[in-house]
This record gives sequence, C-alpha cells and structure tokens, in this order.
Amino acid sequence: MRTRIALVSAALACGLARAGTAEAAAFNVKPTQIYLSAKARSGMLGIRNESAESLRFQLSVFAWNQTAAGEMQLLPTQDIVFFPALLSLAPGEERKIRVGTTVPGGPTERSYRIFVEELPPAVRAKDAAGKTEIRVLTRMGVPIFIAPAVAAPTSAAVGQIEPKALRGDKLSFEVRNTGSVHFQIKQARVLGLGASKENLFERSVPGWYVLAGGSRVFDVEPPKGVCAKTKTLAFKVETDKTTLATELETRGGICGP
Repeated sequence: MRTRIALVSAALACGLARAGTAEAAAFNVKPTQIYLSAKARSGMLGIRNESAESLRFQLSVFAWNQTAAGEMQLLPTQDIVFFPALLSLAPGEERKIRVGTTVPGGPTERSYRIFVEELPPAVRAKDAAGKTEIRVLTRMGVPIFIAPAVAAPTSAAVGQIEPKALRGDKLSFEVRNTGSVHFQIKQARVLGLGASKENLFERSVPGWYVLAGGSRVFDVEPPKGVCAKTKTLAFKVETDKTTLATELETRGGICGP
C-alpha cells in the first residue's frame, strides 16, 4: 500500500485548535498572536507535543497581506528572524522559539505570519495488519504584528463601511480599515428596512482580520419579494475594537433591472 500524507492548514484568527482527526498528531502552539514593537523587539512562541510519540516540525515566516475577498497573500521576508527552523519534540516536551524583528516600525502596523508545520515521522508507522498508516499533518499559522513607529491609541483602530453593488440578486459592501492597526470582524450584518423602518430582512456573514490600510468586501443575497419594499439598507459591523454602522436610503427599492 502506498503511503498517503494529507496536510491540514489552519489559519488562526481567534485561537488555535488541535488536529481534528484521529490520525493527526496533537500539538499546541501559543500564543495565538505575537506583538512586536520598538520596546519589545522579540517574543516567544511555544510549541508543545501533546501526543504519545515524537514529532518533527518545520517553521517558516512570510509577510502577510490580504485581498478584498479575504484571501491571504504571503511573500518571503527577512524582516522576522527566529531559531531554530527545524526541531523535534519528545512526547510531552515543550520548546520555546524566540521570534524577533530586524526592522523598525513604519507609519502603519506591519503584519506577518509564522507557520508551524508538522513533518512526516522519520519512521513510518504501521498498523496491526502491517499496512502503512495514513498520517494527517497539521500546519498552523500565527500572526505577527509590528507596532507603528508612533504608538496608535485604541481609537486609531477605526474603519468605514462603503456600500457597493446594491441592485439585483446581490448586495455588496466594503469594510475599510482607515486606522494604523488591524482589527478583527466578528460579524457583518445587512438589514433591509421598509418605509416605516420595519425590518424586512437581515443577513449576516462572519469576518476575519482587516489589516491596516486594507479592506474586505462582503456579498449577501436578499430574499426575493421584498426588493421594491426595501427603502433603507442598514449596515452594521462588529469588530474586536469598535462597532461600525451606516445607512443608505434606497427609495426606489433594490430590485434589479
């Protein structure tokens, strides 16, 4: 039987999860985010082997940006340094990796991702029947943020909502980060209101990071039969730092051509 190896990629936003299948080795990575600055130019990343077998890991780091659709854009970088890049952990063993930066803070927050990738075991395991077991490998990514050169107050993490396509079978709106540090969207909602401000429909979508100077475009589909009655669209976006809201009058409704 030919050995098959599957790779599970976990892009972490609000926390880290253990490998989710019986075939996957269990390990834990913390913290879930690393913050660096002029005063704290390095930090520690802990990797703990919580399985009953030895595990091998490879670490890599990339500059991190995003598309308007929320897709990660990763580029090689030398801005972040760490040691070691390869390590092995015995069962129950934990290792601390020092992570630091070689660049100063810029006008806005810099963003990166360090990945901890499980490697195949040096010796392939076999089951009781002598067949090679399938191994599910896990890859975890931890955000790294370098603070702006000028410290940003909490109020600097602000944004705005800009409605885009509002007719037809789809409503699109953009959430822009106009501050100097990132924020995380917990939930983005669109409410369709009638002439008397009655609630005709509500649509919500989950969010993720919106990096400093970046934006995220969301699409929602309104229900059929209420497009002509919808006189106002109310947009509400809950983030980890604030709540954004705006309304748009649509006196002619939102029906498509």
